[in-house]
Amino acid sequence: MRDLVKVLLFLPLSACSQVQQSSSLENALQNGWQSSRDVPAPGRSYAPFELVEGSEPWSHEIQSTITRSGKSAWKMEVRPGDREVFFGSYRAEITLTSKASAQTYRPNALRLSTYVPSGVWADSPLPECFPFQAHPYSPVYDAGSASLYIEVKDGQYNARVIHTNGNTTPGSTEVITTIPIGPVERDTWVDWVVFYEPKATPDGRVIIWRRVKGVDNDYKKVVDYTGRTLHGWSQWPYFKAGIYWWNRPATGPDSLVRRAYIDMIAFGRTTEAKVLGQYRLD
Repeated sequence: MRDLVKVLLFLPLSACSQVQQSSSLENALQNGWQSSRDVPAPGRSYAPFELVEGSEPWSHEIQSTITRSGKSAWKMEVRPGDREVFFGSYRAEITLTSKASAQTYRPNALRLSTYVPSGVWADSPLPECFPFQAHPYSPVYDAGSASLYIEVKDGQYNARVIHTNGNTTPGSTEVITTIPIGPVERDTWVDWVVFYEPKATPDGRVIIWRRVKGVDNDYKKVVDYTGRTLHGWSQWPYFKAGIYWWNRPATGPDSLVRRAYIDMIAFGRTTEAKVLGQYRLD
């Protein structure tokens, strides 16, 4: 088994720089992962990560046909007409960090590799979230937009940074910064490394590197942002990976299907100077 789990039991994560958890996604899904609004079950976790969210049999699959490294990778899919998941909206996602563990370990680094095949994911002017989001959280309020996510819109990736300009009132007005990244590549793996310091003050940081396999010789920095990066009412946000298609239509052709593959997920806490060296893939 190539899954590697490193849980820091004796040192606070802020005292060191290392990968907290990672997986090459080679374990099978637990039975009973599928859940929707009309199926009264909250779904199952996927070790070493957390909740799997998908309402249809095709929402998630650990498959071996398309992989970045090792024997398998995660296939995620959302189709027009899919039901809402148990906790709401239309998605094929996995929660990487629980709300509780996010407060304990405060992860600020994320790695994942993505693959979008041709023949699906027709361009749309309506935005959707892929391949990850960092969701704000408070014990008294768990709504609002993601504080950081990658948006897919009109065949392009954009980074979206959202905050409340320091306002600590839940539900307060959001300020959004959109940073263009580039086109959605097809039929090749894209390696992502993210450094994210979530702060409601002006010294927050977002840095994103990307490498397109077969095109780029090395990682390229595509986002370098300093400013507010968190809702003022939020505690440490938690990471999710996958497809969040809140605009999904009720019907449509196969070309509208959102299908993607994710592999080599890792997250933890580190420094801006060390993150790319620790999380890059060969």
